[in-house]
Amino acid sequence: MIVFGGIELGGLIAGLGAGILYAVTGYFKSLDEPFDLVKFLTAVIAGGIAGVYAAWTGTPDLAVTFAAAMAYSVPIGNVLKAIWQKVKEWLEKK
Repeated sequence: MIVFGGIELGGLIAGLGAGILYAVTGYFKSLDEPFDLVKFLTAVIAGGIAGVYAAWTGTPDLAVTFAAAMAYSVPIGNVLKAIWQKVKEWLEKK
């Protein structure tokens, strides 16, 4: 087990993998729309955050960490997208 800053590295990788899987499945779900890099990266970042959280809380193994990160990725991604939308609206007003 490789630990970096109190976070198990495998958990972070599992979380990023979960985020990438979440982003790719979202992309395939909406093939009729143009590719949105912000949405894609938001999903990957959400997976990374979820992986850090799952690894930091001491999830027992990588399969459980991956499953937990998949579960956390959706709500974290929705919050990040909502924040981004508000920032974008605020920037457009200026």
